[in-house]
This record gives sequence, C-alpha cells and structure tokens, in this order.
Amino acid sequence: MELVVITVVKSDVSGFLRTLHSIKSQSINVKWRVVNPKEDIEIREILNHLMIEGAIERLLDDEGAGVYQAMNKAVLEAEPSEWLWFLNAGDEFAADDTYEKVLSRISEGDSRWLFGGHILMAENGDFLGSRNSPLSVIPQKQLFADDYVSHQGVVMEAGFITELGNFNTGLKIAADWELIVKACLVDSGNRIEQPIAVFHMGGLSTRGRQISNAELLHLRSEYLSSRYVIKSYSWYLYRGIRNLIVMKLENSFPDGLNLVRKFRLKNRR
Repeated sequence: MELVVITVVKSDVSGFLRTLHSIKSQSINVKWRVVNPKEDIEIREILNHLMIEGAIERLLDDEGAGVYQAMNKAVLEAEPSEWLWFLNAGDEFAADDTYEKVLSRISEGDSRWLFGGHILMAENGDFLGSRNSPLSVIPQKQLFADDYVSHQGVVMEAGFITELGNFNTGLKIAADWELIVKACLVDSGNRIEQPIAVFHMGGLSTRGRQISNAELLHLRSEYLSSRYVIKSYSWYLYRGIRNLIVMKLENSFPDGLNLVRKFRLKNRR
C-alpha cells in the first residue's frame, strides 16, 4: 500500500513551512507531493530545493484556479491504488508517528477510506482542543457540522475519489464535505478514534464561513430527505447570525473568543 501526502500551496510560505516541519518530523519517510502554481516564485524556490534534496517525490504544476482544482489534479496524477492524504499548507500531523500509524491501518479491513479526529489550533497558534472521530460518519451529522470529520482527518484511495466524482469545483469551501458524504453513503470507512491531523484556523474555511454556510444548505437539500428542510433552514439562519458575531469578536476580542472555544471543546470531549 502506498500512502501519499498531498500539499496544495499558493502564496503561503509560513503555512507551508509549518507543514514541511511536520513532514520532516515523522518517524518514517513520508511520500510527499506538492501542487503549486509556477508563478508562485517565492515558494517555488523552496520547492525546488526540496526536490533536489529528495524531500518531495513529485512537484505538480497548477494553474492557481482554486484549491479543489489543485486537489483534483493530484488525484488525476495518482495511481488508482494509491491512498491520498490532503494536508494542505499549514496543516500538520497530530504526532510524530501519525503517518506510520495510518499507513499500518490502511491494510486493515476492506474499506477504501479511513477517518480520524483532529486537533484545532487558533490562528495565533494557541491550542484550542481536540475532537476524536465519531463512531461513524453519517450525512446528517456531517452536513449539520455535528459529529463531523474534517478533510485533514480523512485518507482515501485515489481510485475511490475518482469513482465518487472527485472534488466538486462548483463549490468554493464545502467540496471536501460533499466528498466525505458521498464516501460514507457507499463505504462506512475505517475509523481511527484519535486525532490524526492538526487544523489551524485562519485559512480559507475560516474566512469563508458564510459561503460555507450557504454551500452546506445546498448540500443538505441534495443529500438529506425533505424532513430536514425546516431544521436545515433554521440552522442556516442561526449559523449566519452566529458567523457575523464570531467574525466581529475575532477582530475585537480574539483571546476571549478562544477561551470560549477551549471551554466548548473540553466539554464536548
């Protein structure tokens, strides 16, 4: 079994260096591919150096048209039997032996994907908390962001991603959530209880909360039955108001907001 880590990066040197450090800290060598636009000159210099030293197995050129287009390019370039783990710029492994443990778990069972929990970090680097993976991934919990898994905590066989239709480039934020829903509808997945990845707030999904809220509303209408309609629109309105409040607090009272997040995650555990 081949486990390939894919990192999509564009104009994010600090985030990429964080991911690089995590890659190099693993207990065994990581098979690593990076997708990056040629025009991203500053990062290209770093990537070319890493190619020379052998840290990166393959460097894929991207048009810079969007993160999901870049992720699809990595899927297209992979062998169908390879397992892909998307840790984009800024993402990290949960521990120094995580890659090795996940690699060993891939051979267990006959699922074509696996999922684990994740650690949540604030934009300033503070630890906010961790989420173990749910006992199972089901569409309604995923699409209401209840007991969900993040794409950083998901590893899938490349051929399986292709069969599911790849990442939907018509979505800007929630295409990974849709792919996870598609996966769980045909394959229950292999569960790893503990966190396997670290997600830092402040990236695309954080900045695009309102877009994500609208896209998840659309996905709920597509994948859930009509009995969820009232709940879905109520949740959409609630999240929209909540997002406005959170964004205001992030600008004026970020430390206090992070304390609230820590409390909520601790209680959830």
